Order: sequence, then structure tokens, then C-alpha cells
Amino acid sequence: MRFLQSALVAGTTVLLVTAAVRADERTTAGDEAVLKGAGIQTDGPALLEFFRQWTLSEDEQVQVAQTVRRLGDVSFHAREKATADLIGRGWIVRKYLHLALEDRDPEIVRRAERCLKAIDGGPGIAPALAAARLLAVRKPDDAAAVVLRFLPFADDEALEEELLTTLAAVGVHDGKPESALTDALKDRRATCRAAAALVVGRLPDLDRRAAVRHLLTDVDGRVRWRAAQGLIDGKDKEAIPALLALVGEAPLSVAYSAEELLCRLAGEQSPQTSLGAGKDENRRQCREAWTGWWRTHGPKLDLAKLALDERLLGMTLIVTLDGPNGRGKVWEIGNDGKMRWEITDVHGPIDARVLPGNRVLIAEYYGQRVTERDWQGKVLWEHKVPRRPISVQRLPNGNTFIGTNLDIQEVTPDGKVAFTHTPTGGSIACAQKLRNGNIVYVTYNGSLVEVDAGGAQVRNFKFTAAAQGLFSVDVLPGGHYLVPLSGANKVVEFDGTGKSVAEVTVQRPNTAMKLPNGNLLISSMSDSRVMEVDRTGKTIWEEKLDGRPFRVRRR
Repeated sequence: MRFLQSALVAGTTVLLVTAAVRADERTTAGDEAVLKGAGIQTDGPALLEFFRQWTLSEDEQVQVAQTVRRLGDVSFHAREKATADLIGRGWIVRKYLHLALEDRDPEIVRRAERCLKAIDGGPGIAPALAAARLLAVRKPDDAAAVVLRFLPFADDEALEEELLTTLAAVGVHDGKPESALTDALKDRRATCRAAAALVVGRLPDLDRRAAVRHLLTDVDGRVRWRAAQGLIDGKDKEAIPALLALVGEAPLSVAYSAEELLCRLAGEQSPQTSLGAGKDENRRQCREAWTGWWRTHGPKLDLAKLALDERLLGMTLIVTLDGPNGRGKVWEIGNDGKMRWEITDVHGPIDARVLPGNRVLIAEYYGQRVTERDWQGKVLWEHKVPRRPISVQRLPNGNTFIGTNLDIQEVTPDGKVAFTHTPTGGSIACAQKLRNGNIVYVTYNGSLVEVDAGGAQVRNFKFTAAAQGLFSVDVLPGGHYLVPLSGANKVVEFDGTGKSVAEVTVQRPNTAMKLPNGNLLISSMSDSRVMEVDRTGKTIWEEKLDGRPFRVRRR
């Protein structure tokens, strides 16, 4: 699938990298299978050799750059040979080919596009992703140095993020960074400085963190971002002013990441403003608003009480109501591009949540029940409901939250109904329970409602009703809500008053989830497709499905 070549784990751009690698035995086995299928051994030394082979020396970098220039040679034979050489080198030369797309010579551009198409049609980065995750498990000697030397050639956000996680796992022992990491804080390559700043900045050693603070004023915006990110993960408030500056002056992709992290820090106190399309006036207003927030709330902000070490795993869960067997399907795609598991014998699935221990919670719309199953489809728990379920969620207390078309329930593990709320104002399209105990739901007639734990209404606003089918609401930091409006062909981010603060044009969306890098993960029931788009609405990837998707989630 094409999305495996995109920023599949781009979500980790603003979520802080953890030293622990979250890989279960099934994931490790899947990675081993990917590498063995590519003829690559999976022991520690072999993994190191894999990355060494894909690391270009300075002489090789010059050779690749010269080969790219020969794509425009006057000799047809020379152009053909250069094209074949670059395709033969594989994805390690993608960075050079992407730069060539901006060349003034149309022949170089045409052939660079041809090379990229051929390279992306192969195994792509899947083996490298698998190797990075296994390297974090095996932890062979010299792994940190090997990863740092390879990082500048990653040229893929998903791979870069996986390598940063690996670096945190292999480069720190008993809370102390290896010399390769501390040396990288002064590396001439911005990619290496940024990676080291992220990992070292989160450590408790104050002397080490002092060296990272120096990078908050680095000439490279991405280095400043990673230094701030790492220090904040290390509960160091001195990095927050650097985030405010990044919002106003850094490259736009970095500014979006800084804004997203600020929203996570501020939570409900986030300013009712946004970078939006990133125009100068938007950036100025956004920076001023966040500066005001920092002035007011900064002295009382306690980073130690904030959980900022979450990390997306790069798994995409897809739920189709119907399919080849007419009964629907729930399945998950790993970031190696392969299906990790699928459940096909489901009676009209419309929502699902992956649970710990290789289990999944499913709302079976036609079956009028909620089931908990293992990844082979075996039913481990079942609760029948008198109405059709449209939303499910496993709560921290072990209860199960269920939204149906007409009411909302919380059910205990033994099937007793512990809580019920019957909304007014129309049938429910989607519902979820928040960490603070509040419940948010949207109705078919175009209302968003938030109630507290006792059922008292705390928010209610109207928007354009969806044209057809169920749709979703994604609750964002700062009291914002992401709602797909299929009739208007757009996805809109509303603030707490119902004012649109950002929107993108997408054909017939029915569910949308905002990823931490600002991209949107979207499904279209009418077009039978899932896609990822950036903040401007540009499609990063899309896939057609055999069946109508009613939910798509990234974890």
C-alpha cells in the first residue's frame, strides 16, 4: 500500500519519543519475517551491517550527486546508465532525487520522477523500519553510533521517527548517554544534532541538559524544535519560550509541530487561536496568543504532572461495514505495509478499538452487540444491546462505553449497566467519553453536545449536518473538535463556541482523526477509500477499499 511510503508514523513528530520500545512478540515476529523475506538476517551484527551498507560515505555522496546530474547528459546512453544506477541504489538516494525534482532541466526532472517511481514500487522502507525496531530490541554494541551515521540518509519521516526511538533505546544506559550521543550534540549535520538533542534532553542529568539548552538557539529550526521537545519531555520548562518562538519564525512544518505540543501542554487552557494556513498574520496572532498564555499560566505549569511520553505505533485500524462476504471486516495494517491481523466474520462492524493483549473491541451494528475478540476473531466477551451500537470504548476502570443511535451506556465487565444517558435533539452518530469524565457526542441533525459525568450540558453548538451515514468527532487539545462534513465536502476544526478555526476540502468525508503532525486521517464511506491529507488538503496517500469504511484510527 502506498501509505507505507508516506509519513505513516508522522504522528510521532510531536509526541515525545520514549526509551522503551513498545513491541510485543507478534510485532517482533512480523519484523523478522519482513527482513527474512528480503534476505536479511535479524541478529544484532547483521542489523548493524544493514544500516552500514545504506550509509553513504562522503565520496559516495559526491558520486550520487554527479550521477543525478548525468540524468540530463547530452548522451542518451549516459542518461540511461545514470537512471539504471540510481534505481539500483534504491531508496537511499531518494533525498537526492527529490532535490532533482526542482531542477531547471526538464529531462533531469523527468528521469528523477522515473527513478522515484521505480524505487517506491519496490520494498521501500519496510525492511529499514523492521530493522530499526529489531535493533532497539537486540541492542548490539555500537548501535547508537551506527544509527547516528545513517540518520541523515533516512529521507522518510516514518523511518526517521522509528530511528529516533531506536536511538533512545540503544544510546542510553542506566540514565547515561553514550559518547556517540553527546558528541552528536556538536555534529556539523543538523539531523544528528537534532536527534541527540531529543534523546539527551529528556535525561535527568542537569549538566547534560545544559548542553541541549544551548541548541535552543541553533541556526537550524528543526534542531531548535527537537531540543525543545527533548527538554520538555525531561520536564524542563526553560524550553517553552523556544516553542513560542518556533510558532512565529520556524519553517511552517516545524511551527505546526510546536503549536501541537503547546496545545498538549496547555490542555483546556489553550488559546482559541490557530496557525491555520500559516500566513504571516496567522503566525503573528498565534505567537501573541501563546505568549499571553505563557505569561499567565507559565509560573503555575508543572510538567511533572503531565503525561507527555505517549507514542503512536504506526498501526492503522480500518473498519468496513460490508465487504466481500457481506458481513464486514475489521483489520489493522502495520507500518511495514502488511496486514497484522483481520477479523472477517463480524455482523456489520461500525466501530472498533484495539485493546492491550492483542484484543479488539467491536461495535457490531447489525448484530446489535459489542464483542471483545482476539486477533483470530474468537469472541472473549459479549454484550447485547437493544439498539444498534455505533461507538465503543474500553474505559480505564474496566467498564465499556457504548454509544447507540438513541442512548449512551457504560457497562461493567459482568454486563450490568452502570450509567445511561439519553440525549435530546436527534439520533446519535458518534460518542466518546473523555478523560475528565465528560461525554461528547454528535447528532445526525448537526449538533455537537458535551455533558458532564452527571449528564448536565456543558457545551452545545450547531454545524452543517452530514449528508449521509455515520460520522465522527475527534476531540482535540484546547477544547477543539474535528468534525467531517460530508455534505460540504470538508473537515472542520471547531473551537468550543462552534467557530470554525481551520478546515480542509475533502470529498465526502465521514470520519476524521487529527494526527500529531497536523495531517488528517480520513475515511469516505461513499467513495470506499481511506486517505491522509495535510493541513492544506493535499493528499499524502489514499487507498480504495472493498467495502464502505465507517472508522479508521491510527495508534
